[in-house]
Amino acid sequence: MRTHKNVLLQAATGAGKTIMFSAITRLFVEKWGLHVAILAHREQLVRQAADKLIKVWPEGEDKVGIACHSVTSSVDVNRQVVIGSPQTLARRLGELPEQQLLIVDECHRLPPAGKKSQYAVLINRLREYYPDMRMLGVTATPYRLGHGYIYGEDCRDPKENWFDTLSYSIGIDDLQDEGFLAPLKGYGCTEPDLSGVKTSKGEYDLGELSAAMSQAVHVGSAVEALKKYGKGRRHVVVFAVSIQHAEILRDAFRAAGYRAGAVHSKMPHDERQKTLAAFDNGELDVICNVGVLTEGWDCVCVDCMVMCRPTKSTALYVQMIGRGLRTSPGKTDCLLLDLSGNWKEHGNPAHPRVRWIKPGGRIQQEKKGPAEPELIQCLECEALIPQSAIVCPFCGAQQKRICDRVPVMEELKDAENSVQKVRLIATPAFNPSFTSRSGNHMLRVDMCGQLEDGKPVSFSEFLDLEGEASAYGQSKARQIWNGITQTVPPATLEEAASRIDELKGSFPAELWVRKRDKYYHVVRWS
Repeated sequence: MRTHKNVLLQAATGAGKTIMFSAITRLFVEKWGLHVAILAHREQLVRQAADKLIKVWPEGEDKVGIACHSVTSSVDVNRQVVIGSPQTLARRLGELPEQQLLIVDECHRLPPAGKKSQYAVLINRLREYYPDMRMLGVTATPYRLGHGYIYGEDCRDPKENWFDTLSYSIGIDDLQDEGFLAPLKGYGCTEPDLSGVKTSKGEYDLGELSAAMSQAVHVGSAVEALKKYGKGRRHVVVFAVSIQHAEILRDAFRAAGYRAGAVHSKMPHDERQKTLAAFDNGELDVICNVGVLTEGWDCVCVDCMVMCRPTKSTALYVQMIGRGLRTSPGKTDCLLLDLSGNWKEHGNPAHPRVRWIKPGGRIQQEKKGPAEPELIQCLECEALIPQSAIVCPFCGAQQKRICDRVPVMEELKDAENSVQKVRLIATPAFNPSFTSRSGNHMLRVDMCGQLEDGKPVSFSEFLDLEGEASAYGQSKARQIWNGITQTVPPATLEEAASRIDELKGSFPAELWVRKRDKYYHVVRWS
């Protein structure tokens, strides 16, 4: 902070970010007598920041003022430390004393720099008054839907970032290794068909998504998943799409014999707090929510998460996962039951895929850190495990391999009767310039073969090497290329075109296919 005006701190959910910036606040006030303003975008986060600051610094209580109308009717901006919402503080700019430090909680929510917003008005006006003011951004997820990272160059437009670099970071796996976060055990359960759900501004249309996820088959699958995998779990949080969806899920869990409740933004504050208290003290087994428990909720006893909320937002996915990772006495791990397909879309929450849209609409993807493991399902217990695992860490089952590298996927185990061997009777045709109806660019492979009963078949596979359609599709395409050639997959279609001979020369003579509707699809490349 001595040399940088804008400083960014990233720490995984459960690391204690509020405690960290409370300690920094105390240091700034006690050692240098400076003024500090703390911004939080929700009432719950304002209350949490005030409570934690007083716990860290009880003797500083008389130096702290609250500026949030939903928390207190007597707004106080004349203290040395002011904790408030951007809406309230933006209207009280002229009353604020000189601010030397501005702390922005959940700073991934900052709108782009240069665009009009209450945050921008507040930050820019404070900088006009106090040019040397420091801004500390704090978040567990330093990326934003469609934009990418909120610092540096790996984003849609670096000029939209408030932060030039990431000053400090500590992740989920580091904190798990040190015992500060609980291990996560996950199962990829029944996935919804969202092909008919529209997207808007990069995210699913919530009305259509709610209708899709509220269907009886999906609600029933959530209940059955908890029955099958969640025996003994008594602090279960369920993530829903809408208020109606949350209440439908609550009623379904109640009908199955669970003590279930629901919380959402339209509930009176007292009723919501009463329901959360009943969950905390064990009077409820299951609590369904929409948008309320994804940020700033610190219930350490959560031992199971049922994810019924598909999302295109990596940040929302990681924030939801973080709700169950805090440690508590007697808690050995947290169970994730994913009925949304989010694990395929976003990958390992400790090292998630972050995508952004560059000018022209092309989706870019960047992975931070060294060779983060993709997730697959164990062939025996179905738990989500790194694709590099030879043995499942949960059940100890040996993982079968295709071409020594690509794991056999779950569909082989459940559909052995419909999987058939095909002998190729012609050299495949490769088209690295194929464009799908949705406008996604892929490598198309057209094949012609003969089934074991002599029936001739023709079929095509589409390798999404650049991840334009989905991150999961890109992961699968890269696995296929690597499994066939035993080489590093091409990063672009242009590179793939230059290496087609490499793929042709290694292409297997026999494949395993499965018929879905009218078409055959490859399920095993050997």
